[in-house]
Parts: sequence; C-alpha cells; structure tokens
Amino acid sequence: MELQEYAFKILAETRSSVFLTGKAGTGKSTFLRDAVQRLPKKTVVVAPTGIAAIQARGETLHAFFKLPFGPILPGDQRLRQIRYPSEKKKLMVDMEVLVIDEVSMVRADLLDAVDECLRRVRKEALPFGGVQLLLVGDLLQLEPVTKSADWELLHHWYNSPFFFDARVLRDLELVNIELEKVYRQQDPDFIALLDRIRKGVPSYEDMVLLNHQPKVPSPAEEEYCIVLTGTRASAESTNRSRLEDLGAPLVAYEGVITGDFPAHHLPTERMLELKKGAQVIFIRNDIGAFRRWVNGTLGVIAETAENQVMVRLRDGTEHKVDPVRWEHIRYAQDKEGKITEEVLGSFDQLPLALAWAVTIHKSQGLTFDRACIDLGNGAFAAGQLYVALSRCRTLEGIYLKRRLRRQDAMARNEVLRFYEQMNNLEEIRQLLSGAEE
Repeated sequence: MELQEYAFKILAETRSSVFLTGKAGTGKSTFLRDAVQRLPKKTVVVAPTGIAAIQARGETLHAFFKLPFGPILPGDQRLRQIRYPSEKKKLMVDMEVLVIDEVSMVRADLLDAVDECLRRVRKEALPFGGVQLLLVGDLLQLEPVTKSADWELLHHWYNSPFFFDARVLRDLELVNIELEKVYRQQDPDFIALLDRIRKGVPSYEDMVLLNHQPKVPSPAEEEYCIVLTGTRASAESTNRSRLEDLGAPLVAYEGVITGDFPAHHLPTERMLELKKGAQVIFIRNDIGAFRRWVNGTLGVIAETAENQVMVRLRDGTEHKVDPVRWEHIRYAQDKEGKITEEVLGSFDQLPLALAWAVTIHKSQGLTFDRACIDLGNGAFAAGQLYVALSRCRTLEGIYLKRRLRRQDAMARNEVLRFYEQMNNLEEIRQLLSGAEE
C-alpha cells in the first residue's frame, strides 16, 4: 500500500490525527484536494495565510477561529473573550476533521490557541475537543515567521516556534507520514542532491556541481526563464523595469471584486498592467478539458485585447486567456447538517502575473523548466535554497547569479530531529488493524 493510501485510511477509518509531509514535488497538495473530496466526514480546511486559504478553498486560521494576531500565551484571557455566533458554534461542534494546510508556517502558540477554542466550544477535554486533524506541509521548506520581539515572550513557554512544539501535542500523538516519491524531477542523482540540500548537509561535490551552473541564461534561453529572488522588492523592481523596456503600449486590466474579498487575499494585481512581449505566469490551473496550462506555467503575451489576452507558451502554441473567478468562502451548515461553503465575495481577473521574477516564497509549489536563482547576500531563512532549487525539473535548468556557499543550505536541527519519527509502518499497520476489529 502506498503512503498516500495509508494516510487516507487513517483519516477515514480511525480518529487518529495525521501530519502529512514530503519533499517538494511529492504530491502533498494533490493528496489534500483528493482527501477533502473523498473523506466521509464533516471537514473544514484552514491555512495560515489568505492566499494559501484561497488556493486550498478554505478560510484563514485567524478568520475561522477569530484569533488575535501576535503571540498568544498559555492562559491568554483574549481567547475566553471570543464570542462565536450560534451557527459557527454548531459548525465547530459538528466538525469531524480540521485540515490545516501549510502547517509549517503555523507557530506552536497558534496551534495551542486553536486547541483551546475547540475544547471550550465543544465542551470536551480531549485535545482539539476531539476533532481529528490533518496537518499538511514541509517544515524543511517553509517555517513560521517569528519576530524576535515575539520570541522573547514565547521562548519561556516553547522550545521552538514550530507547530510540533505546541503544548497540546504532548497529549496527542500524531501519525507522521512523509511522502517519498518525487514526481517533479526524474534524475535520481539530482533528487539525491536536492535531498541533501533540504537536510542542510550538501557534500563538497554537490556544491562544486551547483557552482558550475551558468550565472545567467544565454540570450536564446532567456525567454521562459524566471528569476527566483529572496525579496519582494527585488522581484517587483525586476518586473517593473522589464515591462518598461518593452516598446508596446501598456494595457491595464482591472479586476472586479464583488462582495467581501479582502485586498490582502488577492492572488494577483487588481490593476494588472501588461504589454505585448511581457513574460507572465499562470496562477491557476486551466479548467478546460485539455489542461493547456497549470499553476506555474510561464508564457509571453502575444496579443492584448479588451478583457482578454493571447499567451504564447514555450511549445509555441498560443491560447486565448479570459478572466477567471476566485471565491472568498466561509464555512456554514445546511438544514441537514452538511458543512457547506458560503461565498462571501469573489474576484474576477486574468489568471496571470508578471513573471520575469518572483520571490522564492511565492514560487512554493510551482515547477519551472528554467530558473535563475538570486539569493542576494545569502539565504536568510532555513529551506530557502532548497525551495528555489527544487522548483526546477532538471539541474540543467538552473542558473545561479552568484556562487553558492555552504551556509546557504540551512536546516533547523529541531526539525531534523522531528523528521526522524516519520513513516513508522509497523505503528500504522497496527493502528489500521485495530480499527478493523
């Protein structure tokens, strides 16, 4: 049985909670989408950021639980002051599974706050009020943003900011499953190199091999190559200057917001400025039968027109692209008690963004044939180099703006220790056999 099916059977047939992780390109997001559709249980999906929630078709953690921002210390009286409407209380009581996507970005104190809210509303002393959890994410790619001032308060209570150090998990044993089969890359040597980078232990030969990559693509290869950079300012500056260099007229496409759709949840610019010749990235899968593009496909604007554009892909084909709709949802229950999605607002816009450059953070989950990696003065977060390198299908598709240093490949020791607990198949089989009895 494959690891994905073990994870699904645990969720469907037991009340045990699961942490599902895996290297880049192992199908975590695909599993999440399939599991939510297949699970015969009342399920709610949340994520730590607005864009992640929109992509996962869920709500943000803070919005769903009405949590305050900033550190939340044990015994924080603000949690007891949260008032939920009766409909939300009923939904929280009836909920059977809580899915948290991108859980690597969720701080330990935030997970403890979720636990306290669920125990209080459900009047149940079990961890998370008896709700089963599916936690999805890779702690060796993205980590929780923790300001030094916040950690000054939190370190008295927590060994680390990572979710696995939440106090509630002392009483809740997660089943930890790490997906192993990589679909994005095919070369086993490149996959092994990426794994060593992910764990912060690249060999001398790895560094030599990477640093032999060209600094910039040749003029013939520059088109459909994207710069992955550490900062939003750098990405925006590159995109703005490259757009200005094009001689074609500027065309502005104004997105339409209907109802409640927070500005900080927008997946692309509300006023999207494009020109013929601009390099763009698709930020939504093609919903048509032919799947002409996926989230992350690069293209070049071939023609601009009113409310639509023609985009030329790397294979030379050109496709008409029309606006699509994103929805801001809230969970509700119908008369039969089924959990449903209530649409609060929508955003209609072309599913495109300028893409001569993008931040490494925003490239998370995307796949490129060619990428130029610009770490500036160095990686400033654990996993940053791994995320950048692992976006590429092949080693040959990587360009480096500067030589890499050993210290660019960072991994947190506490995370590596936690990952030693993955894929205990004997424990998993015993759990499932007990469920069948």
